[in-house]
Amino acid sequence: ETIIPRRFTHGYGITTPLIQGISHSLLITVDNGIAAPEPIRVAKAAGNVVLILDHHLPQAELPPADVIVDPHLHPERNGYEHYCGAGLAYKLAEYLCGEEDPEEKKKLFFDLLVLACLGTLADVMPLTGDNRRLVMSGLQVINRESWYRQLSPGLRAVLDLASRPYTEDTIKFQTAPILNATGRLFDAGSSSVLKALLETGEAAAVAYAAKMKAINQRRKDLVAQWLAAVEEAAAGREEDPILLVRCQGIPEGIVGIVAGKLSETYRRPAF
Repeated sequence: ETIIPRRFTHGYGITTPLIQGISHSLLITVDNGIAAPEPIRVAKAAGNVVLILDHHLPQAELPPADVIVDPHLHPERNGYEHYCGAGLAYKLAEYLCGEEDPEEKKKLFFDLLVLACLGTLADVMPLTGDNRRLVMSGLQVINRESWYRQLSPGLRAVLDLASRPYTEDTIKFQTAPILNATGRLFDAGSSSVLKALLETGEAAAVAYAAKMKAINQRRKDLVAQWLAAVEEAAAGREEDPILLVRCQGIPEGIVGIVAGKLSETYRRPAF
C-alpha cells in the first residue's frame, strides 16, 4: 500500500495521524522521516519495522528507525551525497532486484529509471556523479522509441504532454510543473498523480494526463491572477531590503510560486 500525505490536511511527510492503525508492517518512508522522531517512535511501538529513505539534513535527534538511509548521515562512508528521494528509492530497487531475471528487470527498470530521472530534475538536484548517470540514462530511455514504447501507459501519457526531443529543460519546465500542479491545488492531488502514473489502460492514461494538463493551466492562471494582486500590494515598497506582502486569500499551494516570482522580479527576499 502507498500512503501519500494530503497536502493541506496532513502537511508533509510522516505524521502520527497518517500511520494510525498500522501495526506489524514494513514502513518505508521516501523523501521524509529523518526529522520525524515522534511519529517513528509511535510506528515502532506498534510493532512496525521502519526504513527511512531521506536526503534532508539529519537533526540533533535521529528517529529510532530500524534502518536509516540518508547520504548526509555519514557522508564519509558514502560515494555520493546528492540523491533526491526518487534517486534513493531507485537505488533501493536496484539493491532489492539484484538477483532478478535480467529481462524481467530490464522492463521494470525502464519505468523506475525514468521516474528517478524525473524526480532528480524536478527536485533541482546537482547533475553530478550518479545523478548525472540517472538523468542521462532516463533521457536515453525516453528518447529511444523502442525503449519508450516499453514504458507503462500512465508514464507515457504524461510524457506525451511535452514536446520531443526530451531534455533536462523539457522535464524542468514542461513535465515537472504538470506533475506538481494537482498536488498544489487539491488536498489529495498527489495521490491522483500517482494513480495516473500507474494506470495500465491506454485510454484511461490519456484521459488522466489531459486532466492533469488542464489543472496545470488552472494553476498558471491562478499564479498570474494572484501575482498581479501581490505586485499591486507591493507598489511603493520595491526598494525595501525585504519584501513583505499580505494578500488575503492566496491559495496555500501557490503562495510559494508567487513569492518566488516576486523575489525574481525585485531581486530581494520576498514573503
